[in-house]
Amino acid sequence: MILRDVLSRRRSAGVSSHDNSVVLVIALMMTLVFAPVVGLHVAAALGVTDGGHGEVASVAVPAKRPPG
Repeated sequence: MILRDVLSRRRSAGVSSHDNSVVLVIALMMTLVFAPVVGLHVAAALGVTDGGHGEVASVAVPAKRPPG
C-alpha cells in the first residue's frame, strides 16, 4: 500500500524541530482563539442566574396629544 510506505518513511525520517515548532505555534494559536469561546459557552450553560440581570426596567410615559 502507498499509505503504509509513506507512513513508514515518515517514521524512519524522524520529526524535525521545524515541524515541532509549527505544531506548537498552531496549538498555541488555536488555544488562544478557542479557549475564550469554549469558556463563555460553558459559563453560559452552567451559570446560575437570579433573574434580576436580564430584566429591563420600563417606565410608562404619558403620550402627548397634538393640540386641536
